[in-house]
Amino acid sequence: MKIRAEKDALPIFTALNSDIRLKVIGLLSNHDMNIKQLADSTHVSSAVMTQHIRKLEKAGIIVSRPEKGSAGTQKVCSLAVKSIEIDFPDRT
Repeated sequence: MKIRAEKDALPIFTALNSDIRLKVIGLLSNHDMNIKQLADSTHVSSAVMTQHIRKLEKAGIIVSRPEKGSAGTQKVCSLAVKSIEIDFPDRT
């Protein structure tokens, strides 16, 4: 993903401005995980994790898909990008 350091990139910068969300990115770099697994791994509730996931999805950093699990449908998350490159404005 390539972005410019401009106002329209704020959702990406916001998504990266959290220890929990950075941990989620690290966890998902190893393998896909569901909300409960991510919540347990980061020691937060599933409700709190859902809010973190929404911010990462809005930024386009992760994607999620519904999957059937042993106790109904679960939301499984995976990384949508391998890297983020930031272009800064040219000096003028």
